Amino acid sequence: MQRYLAATNQRHGIYLVYWLPPEQRTSSSRKYADKQELLDDMRRWATEVAPQFDVSIYVLDVSWPKRQR
Repeated sequence: MQRYLAATNQRHGIYLVYWLPPEQRTSSSRKYADKQELLDDMRRWATEVAPQFDVSIYVLDVSWPKRQR
């Protein structure tokens, strides 16, 4: 956050993270099976890492649609 906000002299920003359910991932790159847990951790991280910035965290669910039978 410091790199992209402080470098541009900004205080507000958006942090976008994508999420897939574990069964749709090609590798187990992260531990988050639940997107709400990911969102909570990212919000906590943002306030700890850069409390001087006001950053909105968004989790984009890019999971594949469920098949209709």
